[in-house]
Amino acid sequence: MLHNSFVFNTATTAVSITVATDKRFIYNTIVEQKGEQNSGGVYVGKDSLPEINYNNFAIGQGYEVYNANVQSSTDLNVKNNWWGSTNSALIEQKIYDFFDNASLGVADYSGYLSSPEPDAPPMPPTGLQVSVAENHFVLNWNANQESDLAGYKVYYDQDGKYPFGDTGINVGNVTQFSLYLPTNTTYYFTVLAYDKDGESSWYSLDVVNGTPTPTPTINQQVYLPMIVKN
Repeated sequence: MLHNSFVFNTATTAVSITVATDKRFIYNTIVEQKGEQNSGGVYVGKDSLPEINYNNFAIGQGYEVYNANVQSSTDLNVKNNWWGSTNSALIEQKIYDFFDNASLGVADYSGYLSSPEPDAPPMPPTGLQVSVAENHFVLNWNANQESDLAGYKVYYDQDGKYPFGDTGINVGNVTQFSLYLPTNTTYYFTVLAYDKDGESSWYSLDVVNGTPTPTPTINQQVYLPMIVKN
């Protein structure tokens, strides 16, 4: 399995690999998993030893990888991934294996990346905020870390439901954008990132809304889990 985005998943696991024929899980982006604590973004079942390499794991709850192979088995290869950190102690907390349960095998995460894998789909932007003036919005978000990032697209609509349709505005490689829209109407905003190959992230982890009035109210909204295949 390769070149997929798994975002906002609330199931026990985002991906379950339980047969020996599943050999490779590469160039994927797995973000904001909300499964059970003893689960994983990727669950690897007993007698399954896939290569899990060159993926982006970030901002998940529970474990990013759960290794259910037994202790005497070959080490699970989870090398060369981006874990959202270069702190080995923090990375170890994202993996459930022998060091959490001595009956299980070891997951080898050596060679971990120092930034997101550029050949995987971009990470969804984070930190989206909107301020509202009397007749326009100012959007700000955090810069993505991908080395091949090309820019961002801003989307908006009036119901806050996916999909956001054809409203995407290519704003280039900036992290602030002003948008003038009719007043006295509530608009919902999101932003996605795209790279130099034209591959896009899923929508930002934050979706905000606002109404351009003298005393606007800004709220944050959470959406259902989605899986996007490129």
